Amino acid sequence: MRHQRGVALVALLIAIPVVWFAMRGSWQVAGATNDSIDQQRAVDRSAYSMAAQTADTLNQIAINNQSIIAAHLLQGHLVTQMAWTRYVAQLTQRGAIVMGWVSPGTAAAANALAQRALQLQEVQMPIWSKSLALAAEGYALDNRLKQIQLAGRLAQTNRTAGQGLTQPLLDPTQLAAFKTQGLTGSVRVQALQGRSWLSQRNWSQSFFGLMRLNKSGSSTERNGQWHAGDRLTYKVRKWFKTKTITLAAGSANSQETGYQGPADLMALTREQLWLAAQAGAHRATASVRPRQHAQVDQVLLAPVWQAQLEAQL
Repeated sequence: MRHQRGVALVALLIAIPVVWFAMRGSWQVAGATNDSIDQQRAVDRSAYSMAAQTADTLNQIAINNQSIIAAHLLQGHLVTQMAWTRYVAQLTQRGAIVMGWVSPGTAAAANALAQRALQLQEVQMPIWSKSLALAAEGYALDNRLKQIQLAGRLAQTNRTAGQGLTQPLLDPTQLAAFKTQGLTGSVRVQALQGRSWLSQRNWSQSFFGLMRLNKSGSSTERNGQWHAGDRLTYKVRKWFKTKTITLAAGSANSQETGYQGPADLMALTREQLWLAAQAGAHRATASVRPRQHAQVDQVLLAPVWQAQLEAQL
């Protein structure tokens, strides 16, 4: 009996260190595994966060580009309104001459009101035009600043998301993918497409086939400058000839206010950007891609960019 107890005690003394070393080894393996998982999660977060920061910057640039185009279109509205006001003022003035035989007071009041409206707009138009131009240049400057600041923001985002464990692996050509582009070509076509106010200001009215009133009006954009005109004419048939007489006309262009044309837009030379981070042997990569492709490639017009974590490197 004593012999069996002695054997059991010896076996227990041998087993305790074995079990302890086994448990300690398991703890070490589990700890190393957890550290490895934590590091992989850190580089995943780092790569995705950098891609998310880039996507956010691209979306902000796209909104700025839209604002630049909007400012240019508003310049066209100003020119169109100026041409229309001059047309109405001249029409009122000539109408007042005819109305003066019937109601001189009413004719004089209408003419004075039209002239005051014209004078007020001629004073305010340069102010509005310069304000829009300055706003557009401000958006373009903000785009350039965002492009310059992106590298620093990526490094800061990498340190924050990676808990100080990761370092970014950035291709310098990714940040050089930005370029500026004027509002020309297909971008200009898309910006002007479907703008009914550009040309739908025409009508015609016939009176017993003897006289016809024709109203024509259009706004055009050429080489970054706006031109607009409105005109009212009537045609009179006399014997076998038709005579056209202009009753009133008004025109305007954006060069009157010293408008230099639209500011430059920001564009990309590639469809997607890749960003990567690493911590020791652990690496991860993420991409920045548009959710949908716009009709105009490369130019940042639609805020549809998003980050996506890719397969581990």
